[in-house]
Amino acid sequence: KPASENNSHSLIGKRVLHVTYTPSGRVTLSANPAYQTDQPEVHMVDRLIRLHISGQSAIEISWNTIKIHWDEEFLNYGIKAKLVAAEAPVTDEGWNVSAVDFWQDVVGQDITGFAVYNQTTWVESPKTGVPMDFSYPKTIAVSFANAKTVFFSVAEYQPGHRYTLVRGINSLVVTTRAEGVALPG
Repeated sequence: KPASENNSHSLIGKRVLHVTYTPSGRVTLSANPAYQTDQPEVHMVDRLIRLHISGQSAIEISWNTIKIHWDEEFLNYGIKAKLVAAEAPVTDEGWNVSAVDFWQDVVGQDITGFAVYNQTTWVESPKTGVPMDFSYPKTIAVSFANAKTVFFSVAEYQPGHRYTLVRGINSLVVTTRAEGVALPG
């Protein structure tokens, strides 16, 4: 079950106009995009995804640093999404992936669902050895009028259908395979 669908009702019915991936500054934009993997239904993006939608807006999906202070500082990465003006500046340019096979079934479709799934995990205090549970946003699922769902998850993809879902990963897996993101709960 999704953890929240907070203000997602404002996204329902919005049409996806085009999709862009923006890599981190350490990735050089080239004719051979760095987001491709050995699986056509899996993309790996290390910084930012924008779903440009009707209404002069874009849904910006990226990883987010989560700091936990307890005896000392622990860092983890979760996922975040925010609605921005379509022309909102992005420091680096990215790849327009609208014509890529993965997105062709989505561009032109209306959004019918938007859900955030939390992951529960724990950290152990190095001083006391006492564990602390915490929950953070791990995966976003966006559904479309043609019954296709795209999952965005903070994860690391490794070739051969293996997904390593490890704390501390600051990259995003984009896939149509729910089993690929190991939906929590």
